[in-house]
Amino acid sequence: MDSLYLDAMHQYQSGGMVGQEIGCWYTRFVDCGYSVSMLQQWVHIGWSAAHGHQPPSLAANEKLFRYEQDYRGDASACSTMLPLLWAFCIEVLRDVEPMATACTSLASLYDVVRCLQRCKIDVANGAHLLPLQRKHMMSFQEAYGASHTRPKAHYALHLSAQMQRWQRHIDCHVGERKHRLFKRYVGPKIPKLEGYAKSVLLHLTDIELSNQEPKERWTGQVVGVLREQPETAQKVGLPKSALFATGVEIGCVEFARGTFLRISKYSCVEVHGCVAGEKKNCWCNHSIGTVHPTLVFLSGKKKMANWP
Repeated sequence: MDSLYLDAMHQYQSGGMVGQEIGCWYTRFVDCGYSVSMLQQWVHIGWSAAHGHQPPSLAANEKLFRYEQDYRGDASACSTMLPLLWAFCIEVLRDVEPMATACTSLASLYDVVRCLQRCKIDVANGAHLLPLQRKHMMSFQEAYGASHTRPKAHYALHLSAQMQRWQRHIDCHVGERKHRLFKRYVGPKIPKLEGYAKSVLLHLTDIELSNQEPKERWTGQVVGVLREQPETAQKVGLPKSALFATGVEIGCVEFARGTFLRISKYSCVEVHGCVAGEKKNCWCNHSIGTVHPTLVFLSGKKKMANWP
């Protein structure tokens, strides 16, 4: 159970709290005597999408809104609609008292989602996530009552601890986009795409459950053929007989020669290879902006070439 990873996308954008929040907000919006056409007119004033994203007008389609139901848009539509409603609350509903608590709750959720976006760039931003989640939970319950709180509101509270433990933030947006592209291009050629997709996913799941992966893929193993590299060994202060590989795999992620890694907010390194040891492995890299080759151990510590 400790190895299970809760996906942020499915806690918020895909069948999660964003869709619920928008649905609750829309219900309050209708109760105040407004209609979705007012929102659509505002969206058409001048909002446009970045390259590759769906137009905001599609996310504001009246078919996606249902009274006392969740917003019916997919994860991309939820990601588009949430900031639009946040801006709509500020520009149009600022002085509408009956919408005040609903707009506050939606703004608090938007703060959470923006924090998760920043965590994709620097996982250290996860330290700010839990207070924002608590603030949203309190705002949501003030607006709609505790009875509307769903289990995902609790599940999502584990995301910050997971990021701290694994030092990475993973969500399914990329995988889901690839899946949608697959269906878009393959769909017209297969009459029963739904059954085909289910059979493929079932087959892949069966393969993953049946084939056990070696523990070294997680704990760490070298990638490529081990060879002596006397010049590189001398630069990093190792014996000339040290064996180097082209990369290292740890946490089921491969770091090969030429890979650039961001190790902090202001620092990145280029991987040159992996050094095999009796008890541990480490990768050899070059810090951008310096001239010193470095050994970075899998524990996270590092030594410069001229260490004692």
